[in-house]
Amino acid sequence: SAILKYNPRYANKWNFKGLFTLFEEEFKEEESDYFYSHTLPSMMRLAISLPDLLTAPLPLLTATATHSITLSQLQIGSLLANAFFCTFPRRHAKGHNTEYLYGNYPDINFN
Repeated sequence: SAILKYNPRYANKWNFKGLFTLFEEEFKEEESDYFYSHTLPSMMRLAISLPDLLTAPLPLLTATATHSITLSQLQIGSLLANAFFCTFPRRHAKGHNTEYLYGNYPDINFN
């Protein structure tokens, strides 16, 4: 529910059934306990450190671009943690010409 509070616009679209299935049907109790006591807090720290780790927006590269981006494991970890928590809102916000800015890119949020 915290993720949906952060992104209320998607409350009727996101349901996280896969995540619920993982914890209810696949994980043993000790695996769930470890996730909540160790993994999740580490992911939270990674997620909130993103503004310190990436001080400028990442360029969006097209299929025809010959550029490259170099990121550290910590930066990638922070990006993935934010994707897990669905903190990248408005991925399909309309741009100047009423075209989607990210229309040709896959979704990043883990919803």
